[in-house]
Amino acid sequence: MSEIESPLGKKTYGGPARRVLAVSDESEDFDTKPLPPSMMPQTAQQPREVKLTPEQFNEMQARRNEARMAQKKPTSEAKVRIELLTGIGRLTKDVVIGGYTFSLQSLKSKEMREVIKNVSAFEVPSESMYEMRCQILARSIVRIDDQPVGMVLGSDSLDAIAVFIDESEESTVNKLFSAYNEMVKSIEETVSVKTPEDAKEVAEAIKK
Repeated sequence: MSEIESPLGKKTYGGPARRVLAVSDESEDFDTKPLPPSMMPQTAQQPREVKLTPEQFNEMQARRNEARMAQKKPTSEAKVRIELLTGIGRLTKDVVIGGYTFSLQSLKSKEMREVIKNVSAFEVPSESMYEMRCQILARSIVRIDDQPVGMVLGSDSLDAIAVFIDESEESTVNKLFSAYNEMVKSIEETVSVKTPEDAKEVAEAIKK
């Protein structure tokens, strides 16, 4: 209701009833299902699965291995020391006798143990000395005139090479064994650590 006040008096009027309108929530009709992947933003889409062929996978693994190995390579001098100290590497020496070139290689620890085991069966010292020389050279001679010793002798077995050594001239065998001893001595000089700088270099190479 409303009132009007004037010099003529005061009058009250009854107004129409106030109407109340109910408005429905339109959000209830909105489809809340997720959008299909094709309509989703690029950043919200799941990453695609990439399938590699066996050849591609092997190539990828090879590249990773090469990259890891490149980071672990020691310097050349330190590498030589480490290989010789651990028995991985060998030194070689060529000896020319009577116009023939004999290629010798240094022995590993395992081979020297085999030599000592074979020599220990001999009780006479003189026989042990000659047998040790023969056993060492049988394992050390790897090539004759740049050909594999097995190809030259017809067999690369230790017994066949030992027979060849026993049947060779004493002067020839002495020269070969002296050359082997010189090679072993050079190994000792190569792997020896003489200065603090050498020790540091070898230590760094081992860490790598």
